[in-house]
Amino acid sequence: MTSRHSSRGWPVLLVAVWVSGCRGFEEGWRRFSDAAVDAAVSPRVWVPAVGAAALQIDDLDEDLADWATDHGPVFGSEERATDRSEELATIAVAAAVLNTLATPTGPDGRYDYAAKLRDVGGGLAAVFVTNGTTHFLKEGVDRERRSGVTSGSFPSGHTSMAASTSTLSLRYVDLQPWPDWGKTTLDVTYTALPYAVGWARVEAGKHYPTDVLAGVVLGSFFGELSNNLLDSYDNVSFGATPTEGGVLFAMTLRF
Repeated sequence: MTSRHSSRGWPVLLVAVWVSGCRGFEEGWRRFSDAAVDAAVSPRVWVPAVGAAALQIDDLDEDLADWATDHGPVFGSEERATDRSEELATIAVAAAVLNTLATPTGPDGRYDYAAKLRDVGGGLAAVFVTNGTTHFLKEGVDRERRSGVTSGSFPSGHTSMAASTSTLSLRYVDLQPWPDWGKTTLDVTYTALPYAVGWARVEAGKHYPTDVLAGVVLGSFFGELSNNLLDSYDNVSFGATPTEGGVLFAMTLRF
C-alpha cells in the first residue's frame, strides 16, 4: 500500500501487492482483500458508521452538538474539553508507540528485532494513510466547523488518529503478560479512548458528532487493516521515501 500526502493535504492512495512464491499475484490479492473485508466488518468500524448514519435523522447531529456545548456534561467547559481532547489523543499515540516497541512479537514469544521492525512499519503505514485520508476528506467535503471560523470539520483528525493508534494497541493486548481482567480492562480502554477524544471535540465546539464518528470509522479501519496484514503475511516489509510534497510510503507483501 502506498500513500503520498501532498502539502495541500490531498493524498494519492494506491494499492500495490508484490508477491513471490508459486501462488503468485492472485493469491496475494485475495489475502489482501480478505484482510480489508475483515477490517470493514469489524464492530469497531461498522458500529460508529451506523451511529453516524442514525444522526442524519432530522437535526439530531446539530441538536446533540448544541446540547453538548451548552451543558458540558463530561468536561464542564469548552476550554477544558479542548485540553482533554489534546491530552487523550496524545495518550492514544503514546500507548501505541509503547505497545509496539515493548511487546515481543517474534517466534515463541521472543523479542525479535526483524519482527519488531515489521510491526513499526505496519503502525506507521496505518498512521500515514489515516492522516492522509483524513486531510483528503477534509478538503473534499469542506464542512464548516461549528464555530464558523474554519472549514475542514469532517472528519475529525484528532479522533481518526486516536482510533488508528488505539486499534494498533489492541493487537498487542493478548500478547502481554496480564491476567484476564487486566487484558479486558486494556481492551475496553483502547476501544473507548477514541470515543472519549471525539466527545471532547464535540463538547469543545470543534466538531459535530458525525465528524468524530467518521473519524472513528476511518482510523479503526486502517488500524484493523494493518493488524490483519501483519497477522496474515509471513513476510511484510515497509519503506518510506521523502518526496517534494511529503512522504511516499510503500508496503510489500511476500509469501
